Amino acid sequence: ASVHDLHDLRKNLSNVYLTQVAAHITLQQLQDFGYDVLRSILSIHSMVEMAEDPYTVQLYVNPAGQ
Repeated sequence: ASVHDLHDLRKNLSNVYLTQVAAHITLQQLQDFGYDVLRSILSIHSMVEMAEDPYTVQLYVNPAGQ
């Protein structure tokens, strides 16, 4: 193998590694987003169950913005 071939091999391995890292981070963020969506849906579901009229959902807004 020539020096040029070794350089190309290193470049390709680096690109594959960086692609795998990027895919892992993207999937982790997607999983976190999915958990947030699920928590929101379950929270809305519990508000509907506690409401006097199941067709009306009243959201509580914390004055502190939390």
